[in-house]
Amino acid sequence: MKVHYSKIGDIALLKIPDDREYDEQTIAQDILQKEHSINVVLKICGRYGEFRKQKCTLLAGERTDTIYTEFGIQFHVDVRESYFSEREKTERQRLTHLVRDGEHILIPFAGVGVIPLIIAQEKKVTITAVEKNPYAFSLMEENIAKNQITGSIIPVPQDVYTFTGETYDRVIAPQPYRHHSFCTIAPFVKGRGYLHYYTWKSSQAPSESFPGFSICAVQPLFSYAPGVWKVCYDLQKVSS
Repeated sequence: MKVHYSKIGDIALLKIPDDREYDEQTIAQDILQKEHSINVVLKICGRYGEFRKQKCTLLAGERTDTIYTEFGIQFHVDVRESYFSEREKTERQRLTHLVRDGEHILIPFAGVGVIPLIIAQEKKVTITAVEKNPYAFSLMEENIAKNQITGSIIPVPQDVYTFTGETYDRVIAPQPYRHHSFCTIAPFVKGRGYLHYYTWKSSQAPSESFPGFSICAVQPLFSYAPGVWKVCYDLQKVSS
């Protein structure tokens, strides 16, 4: 019996269909025996609530947090209490290549600080990172403090929808599923500045429009559900 799982740090994340009967403990022990880098096995059952927490069951181990390393940066993440996606590693590197030294960047929905840190590691930028979840915010502060970066990051513990501030050269908005934050964050983009807007696109839905912005590119990330993809719209503000 072959069961697929993903890894974050030393945690294996296991999806088991509800309509199939498996010996979950046997599967967990088999993973631990085959993968010596794995110390915790979690059965995951989908996300819930405004903070995108993960429904999960511990099959092996006694914790849901781990240390995850990406491009030399170490992150303390909790896969149950805050949103994190290892699948978007390539996308984070793509963003870094687009950013230029000297930019002022806003990142709403910043989570534990993965996007800000990956960018600031290489680029001399100033990033304002906004996150409402208190626990995710505390992890972001910890992650900023323990990593050496080239740029600077200003963490802000606030709801994106009540955030007020200046305008920025670039806004990167990894919004949660079912959020529609475009009208909230668009005013933070400077004239001729860039907005990377993450959303979900159905193959049956008409093309989206973004008033005041031109579409530079549409970057597919991964299939979220049958006929639905998570995508990033790379946008440029057309007004000055």
